[in-house]
Amino acid sequence: MSKSELPKIISRQEDGSYTVHDQVIHFVDGHKRYIKGVKYIWENEMLHLVTENENEFIINKDNVLFVQRRLEFKNDSF
Repeated sequence: MSKSELPKIISRQEDGSYTVHDQVIHFVDGHKRYIKGVKYIWENEMLHLVTENENEFIINKDNVLFVQRRLEFKNDSF
């Protein structure tokens, strides 16, 4: 996969390595989804999240309010 195919890269590094972050997807209807171990995210018409285990989540961007890196959350329910 080339960099040109990844217009919005959050966790991928310039040397091709990556850092892994847990992400919380905030949906427009108020729901949240926690996805563990995301190594990169990019957007086209859909939001794509790829985990370190190569699991891919594809979400309609119209349903997503924003994506948040999960660091230290207290009292969050998912």
